[in-house]
Amino acid sequence: GGWLALNQAGALLFLAIDLLVVNRLFGSEAGGRYAAVLHWSVLLRGVATLLGGVFAPTITYLYARKQMTELVAFSRQAMTFVGLSIGLPIALICGLSAPLLKVWLGPEFADLNWLMSLQTFHLSVNLAMLPLLTILTATNHVKLPAIATAGMGLVNLGLALFLAGPMHWGLYGVAAAGAMAWTLKNLLFTSIYAALVIGCPWTTFLKTLV
Repeated sequence: GGWLALNQAGALLFLAIDLLVVNRLFGSEAGGRYAAVLHWSVLLRGVATLLGGVFAPTITYLYARKQMTELVAFSRQAMTFVGLSIGLPIALICGLSAPLLKVWLGPEFADLNWLMSLQTFHLSVNLAMLPLLTILTATNHVKLPAIATAGMGLVNLGLALFLAGPMHWGLYGVAAAGAMAWTLKNLLFTSIYAALVIGCPWTTFLKTLV
């Protein structure tokens, strides 16, 4: 429970720190504009979390019965389902971001189309990883994931301050920092660690992700 609490604290540094950084560096008006286009990213994360949760009981059941072959196959299918299900709306939001913003918020927000795309495009990779989190919980391997999440959350904060400040990327720096930190954490840690804890080759879930 303690490690899961640390993991959730780290997740907040990934998912909720950007608005604080934007408000601190650029003021409340910029924060309001950033929050408006962030809505779609939050919505997609909520939908994917619900989809990923559907597979959690079966993954836990298969691990409890030590049916590792079935567990790997089912987890890969779950990743594919979540990734493709969320990939279509992500593609539509990114491809139609400018007209969507014009209709939804008005022409004065159309210039934020690239920001909204930057906030959402990486979710097709990161949200497909959600079923793997159940493997880590079911196998009681939560210490290292919690440390990794908290650590990369701090990296995200530092990178956001650096890109938005000294590098002068503005709002795009905050969004880019979140995308890079979350993607690196999932590609270099979550997918590999989940495979190793159940005794599979480290590339097992990376292949599915590709």
